[in-house]
Amino acid sequence: NEPDRADAENDSATALCLDIIRRYQEWEGLVRSNAWERYPNHMEEIRNIVGPIPEPDKQPGQLSIWLAAVINPLPPLGVSKEIRLAVLSATNTMHRLRIVSDALDESLAIVRKRRGTVEVL
Repeated sequence: NEPDRADAENDSATALCLDIIRRYQEWEGLVRSNAWERYPNHMEEIRNIVGPIPEPDKQPGQLSIWLAAVINPLPPLGVSKEIRLAVLSATNTMHRLRIVSDALDESLAIVRKRRGTVEVL
């Protein structure tokens, strides 16, 4: 049944959005606390430019574009692979959200370390 499928897809998108937002909040806190901003108030400036975060249950596609802009800002933070083109080129919302989710996971591995930290193996 087509309406049931659409409801299931919306539920999946909303659940993924909520998980991404939770990880994004951790990411933003780590960018600030581990000195990844390029200059004072860099994250605040980015947030002012991109505006308020879209509502996950009403605007999952907009949320994916918003997150791509935040984790890949100009000037760059240098903590995430470039995903803006991939997100804009994706054919559906779930694909956009998965691109953002994967990039956010990779970036979290970077920002969990204090900027300038060297690992000795």
